[in-house]
Amino acid sequence: MPSYVLVIGELLIDAISCEYVDHLGQAASLSLHPGGSAANFCRFLHTYQVPTRLVAAVGQDGLGRQLLDHLRTIGLDTSHVATVAQHATTLIVVGRTKGTPDFIPYRDADAQIAPIADDLI
Repeated sequence: MPSYVLVIGELLIDAISCEYVDHLGQAASLSLHPGGSAANFCRFLHTYQVPTRLVAAVGQDGLGRQLLDHLRTIGLDTSHVATVAQHATTLIVVGRTKGTPDFIPYRDADAQIAPIADDLI
């Protein structure tokens, strides 16, 4: 039986406006941050020394490399994160607001998760 938490889902870039805006059309600049609910959950568990395996997909592009580098830098296993050549890394553009955030999802590679290997379950 596995001795880790298996997490399956999104690994993406959140592009968040640097200033508070009422809508994204007002954003003058964006800052890039690693995101995705599954990846965020893995990072949280990792801070408490809980072993995890993240199954996700990123594009074979600069943003995908940035995400993989980030996970490796903090010590997370990336061996089950697929890199897909025909799809761009998913990007979510988010307006920093004092209310409900305005956001636009550009989904692609995160929807390309391969079937889960039997030895992971």
